[in-house]
Amino acid sequence: MTDVRYELGAIREEIARLSGQVERLLQGGTDTANTLNMLTVQANALNSGQIGAANALNGLEVALHGVTHTLAYLRETAEASSRLAWLERRGAAAMRARLLTGARDEGPSVVAPAAADWDAQMAELRRRAPRNFDAWLHCFEAGRREYEKRLPDSLSTAAHAYAADFGTFIQIHGRGRMLDLGVGPLAKPTYLDGVTDDKLGAIDPLPPYEPHPFAFSLSAAEFLPWPDRSFDTVISATSIDHVYLLDVTFDEIKRVLTPGGRFLVWTGVFENTRPYEPYSAAMDPLDAYHLFHPGENWFPQLLEQHFRLIERFDIASVGYSNSFLAYEVG
Repeated sequence: MTDVRYELGAIREEIARLSGQVERLLQGGTDTANTLNMLTVQANALNSGQIGAANALNGLEVALHGVTHTLAYLRETAEASSRLAWLERRGAAAMRARLLTGARDEGPSVVAPAAADWDAQMAELRRRAPRNFDAWLHCFEAGRREYEKRLPDSLSTAAHAYAADFGTFIQIHGRGRMLDLGVGPLAKPTYLDGVTDDKLGAIDPLPPYEPHPFAFSLSAAEFLPWPDRSFDTVISATSIDHVYLLDVTFDEIKRVLTPGGRFLVWTGVFENTRPYEPYSAAMDPLDAYHLFHPGENWFPQLLEQHFRLIERFDIASVGYSNSFLAYEVG
């Protein structure tokens, strides 16, 4: 790299010297066409050499940048793998402890949900925050059409990159009766494999591909169709960024949780995003499916107005982190 830079500087100096000679010849009025042509050829050759050297230098710099980026990616991947292995060991230990004590099967089962009226829920959301309801509904309908395609990347199957990892996180922090907000259209998503069906309830705004084996309601998260203190854990797996009214949803979560209950969240968290304020000025969707993206600049602070953080586990991705968050209600 140093030799190329030195050669490039020498070429530039030689071009400047030749250009000075040409200028002096022109100023002196000397009719030396052959000399001038020769100098011009030399200058063009040196210019070509300069361009070649510059291209080589740029190529080396691009290659060096690529190597640096690859090393950083491998370092992050190794760190993430190590942390995920640590998470898996903790989850296995938690599962063994539950099996030994029988804690997973203790306590009452989840009761059936009350009847939910989807159209009435939508009318109430529009009434509470009319300014951005149509924009949110447009995103929701786009998501509905996407789920109807049954694409594997949209579903929490065993092949999903982080679904099993979030299941491990649930094994560590989950307890008792659990409610999944946005369980999705699969009969049972991978991250719930360790939860017995009688201890599980769930909602989703979309009907399942096949019947769920646990208590289920087609409902929005702002209107949970269960009585107060019905659950010990509430789960949100890649769904919290699709609700319309976060404040109402968080109040509902607190209502159905028992004292000391847990709220476990899996969501993408971006470094800096537009704060979500659906009650105020009109907001344009950020993409086809989202009216907001959780941002470090406002989302954790909003959550901590309602819950106490127990643990946060981040997996770095391009432009954001896959974050597992464990909260406790007072």
